[in-house]
Amino acid sequence: NQDEFGDFERIASSFKLLLNKDFDKNEIMHLLFSKIEKWYFKLKEQKYELINASYLNILFGLNQIMEFEDVQQLKFKAKLTGVSKSGKLMLELEDYSIKEFEVKEVKFLV
Repeated sequence: NQDEFGDFERIASSFKLLLNKDFDKNEIMHLLFSKIEKWYFKLKEQKYELINASYLNILFGLNQIMEFEDVQQLKFKAKLTGVSKSGKLMLELEDYSIKEFEVKEVKFLV
């Protein structure tokens, strides 16, 4: 239900702003916790392939060429091909090589 974000105004949003209505925080919390529990049990049951496939199914930009920027502020185009087992973002570069990036080593440009 937040509608002011101070210094983060340009990059932050909320359900209230997106859908122009207030939400019951307890209902949202219950839904969130039930989803966390669902995926926790899948993890506990070692259903790693299902978890990975489900994640990739909703990963924004999968198999699409997009523009990125690295920590040296170099802009480049690459195809997002997935996430490695160690959690690194896998990008196919223009020379068709695959390069893995840690969190915050690269960002997607809108």
